[in-house]
Amino acid sequence: MALEKRIQTIGAENLRYWLKAYVENESQEYLLVNVQNDSLCAIMKLTVNGWNKLEDIRQKKGIGRRGAELDGLTFTIHKKNGDVDFVYEDLSWIID
Repeated sequence: MALEKRIQTIGAENLRYWLKAYVENESQEYLLVNVQNDSLCAIMKLTVNGWNKLEDIRQKKGIGRRGAELDGLTFTIHKKNGDVDFVYEDLSWIID
């Protein structure tokens, strides 16, 4: 089952998220996020358009924050032409 369907079935609020990496490719920046609960362990590519509450991660390119829990992470799931994009919305806390 595709990751977006698993997340929708489980409920995004029932998952935990940890920063795996900050990635910068040409003009695109995104985060790789470990997603986990009792029945799911996956890596999500999280597109970030507005870096509110993530400025420190962006500025330091993730260094010193890898493995930090992204508590209260919210995102939207966009589907287009068979592609799925997870897009950052908000965050409560970064827990080191």
